[in-house]
Amino acid sequence: MQSKAIDSEPPFKLMLVCGESSGDQHAANLIKALRKTGVRFEFYGMGMTAMKEAGAQLLTNSTDIAVNGLIEVIRCYPRIRRKLNLLKTALRNKRPDLLILVDYPDFNLSLAKTAHALNIKILYYVSPQVWAWRPGRIKKIARLIDTMAVIFPFEETLYRESGITVEYVGHPLVDEAYSAGILPYDTDLNADKRSGPILWLPGSRQNEVNRHLPLFIKAMRQLRQQHPDLQFSLLAAPEINREFLRRRLEQENVTCEIVDNGYAAMRKAVFAVAASGTATLQLALCRTPMIVVYRLNYVTYRLFRMLARTPYVSLPNILLNRHAVRELIQHQATPQAICREVSAALAAPGRMERIRRDLDEAARRLGPAGASTRLAALVCRQFGIAPTC
Repeated sequence: MQSKAIDSEPPFKLMLVCGESSGDQHAANLIKALRKTGVRFEFYGMGMTAMKEAGAQLLTNSTDIAVNGLIEVIRCYPRIRRKLNLLKTALRNKRPDLLILVDYPDFNLSLAKTAHALNIKILYYVSPQVWAWRPGRIKKIARLIDTMAVIFPFEETLYRESGITVEYVGHPLVDEAYSAGILPYDTDLNADKRSGPILWLPGSRQNEVNRHLPLFIKAMRQLRQQHPDLQFSLLAAPEINREFLRRRLEQENVTCEIVDNGYAAMRKAVFAVAASGTATLQLALCRTPMIVVYRLNYVTYRLFRMLARTPYVSLPNILLNRHAVRELIQHQATPQAICREVSAALAAPGRMERIRRDLDEAARRLGPAGASTRLAALVCRQFGIAPTC
């Protein structure tokens, strides 16, 4: 194997495509890891702030198409189509040596079809959740994708049994938790915290925030009436406008600190109310007790329930295959229910400790650190190169 690309050689061209905040951060972490390999790369594609700050050229920003739900996707379909066509044109004109697709499955599998037709090698990072719903996508993946890099150990067996080249690299959130000082665990993190704010996480997409913030504000008001001394903080995802959040809170006359240091806020919190998504795994890594809340457009929700293969929505529960944390989904997600669940947890230290133990088990199932480094090595091997680190 070649040890590295020398400076006089042209860089390998990598096109990375992600559509959501978590994928943007994972792509940025991969770029940083690749810069340490001793191999020359040129990075471009679609992403958000983190990818740009890591040094990638953004051909287009994905912030305005970071939506979920059938109706929401239909509403912004013209924007999605324009960006998809732009990237398909880039595949033809810029011809990357490797296309790296990060999560965002419907968009990315459509892009993969074009890349496959152009004989461009494709690596898919962060698998579509075929084990949770729409398992038929495995057949499409087998036709289009050269290599799958998966983040959960059970995914490796699933794809290998389908004849797909796959490698388990581990979960990138474990690396982030080490960088943030959350891992390795210390005794303070195991302690029974009895003080700290209630942390509210309305989601990383604007349409999620639009659905959940009014619900959360009503729940805050009810909780404040029952527990006047409670403090609240609200975690703002990187792409969500802070001024928008501040105005909404002020209009409703709710006192709640807006924070943006995710792991620090999660570790400080005594309890969290979180929209389902990556943040629930981050909370698990912090061992912060939580309830999970999620609302979708009615049509999207009915479609999801028809296609779902798991009774759970939140990732900690899916990892453990049991109801470790309470889920309030769709019609169950009311201010009264949120208030009741938070109050019950705060009043029961034993219940809080049980949730912490379950979250600890879920976090440990994410595997060891080093996901981005292992993924960078996998990328290098696509070119027959052994990285220097």
